[in-house]
Amino acid sequence: ALGGETATANRFDDYEEGSFTPTLEQGYTSITYNNQNGFYTKIGDLVTFRIYLYVQGATGAAADIRIGGLPFTSRNTTRNWSGAYLTYTNGFMNHESGYSDKDSPTWSISTNSTFITPYKHHNGAAIYGNDTTLGTGGNNMYLLLQGMYTTAS
Repeated sequence: ALGGETATANRFDDYEEGSFTPTLEQGYTSITYNNQNGFYTKIGDLVTFRIYLYVQGATGAAADIRIGGLPFTSRNTTRNWSGAYLTYTNGFMNHESGYSDKDSPTWSISTNSTFITPYKHHNGAAIYGNDTTLGTGGNNMYLLLQGMYTTAS
């Protein structure tokens, strides 16, 4: 659509919608999923996405958590980190009583990657799978995220 414009440079010609399969690619082993759903919209170089993970169970590992499978590789440009926010969880991250900095982590997508990683709010430290509810015996845990990033694709 050109909206009255005739210049080809103003043409809206790069729009895509689709789905992908998010995975817990690091931080856990022996993962059993109930559901793994991802949906995206790409307009130009901007990708917005939604992730729905419902995990029956997993064993936590002493490694930072990574949710992989994002549909495009993030742009490989200095200081181009992007992120997401948590829209729903049933305690997936926090196994401690009371509030923890893992309850509302910062979710970041580094440059040139197809995964997203949570970090503690107060100090920016990575969160390991063996320090979460899911990784310490929790079952049927939900994690819903929504975010955006830029891509060179």
